[in-house]
Order: sequence, then C-alpha cells, then structure tokens
Amino acid sequence: MFKKAAGFAIVCPVTNTNRGIPFHVPVSEESFLKDFIIVEQVRSIDCRSRHMKRIEKALDEILAEVLAVPDACIYQDG
Repeated sequence: MFKKAAGFAIVCPVTNTNRGIPFHVPVSEESFLKDFIIVEQVRSIDCRSRHMKRIEKALDEILAEVLAVPDACIYQDG
C-alpha cells in the first residue's frame, strides 16, 4: 500500500557474509537467496527511479523476525 501510494519502499539490504551480528537475520532455507538481512541499515528508496522489481517475497516468519529488531530497539525498557 505505502509503495503504491508514495512510490517508495522501506527496505533492508542483504549480504552474503555471515559476520555473526545479532541484527543480521538469515534468509529462509527455502529461499534461493542464501544471504543475511541487515536490519540495522533500514532505509526507504524510490521504487520508480530505480525501476525496482520484486525477486522474492519473504516468509511471514522471516518478516516477523526482521520487524522485531527495530521494535526491540525503539520500545525497549531502559
């Protein structure tokens, strides 16, 4: 919905290097990507100017794990 209305997408980059960083979420075993999602580098990008195409959709379990990282950082007890 946000992507269609604004032309922007909120994304996290991926890396194929396992650095053992707790904010890097491994992509599912079912994926053809064997990478790690770098959650701490979340950003919004202009889909139209970059001519973006979806190559794969994350499983709900992976998405929940990715969204839990910024949630824990923002709403932690302190």
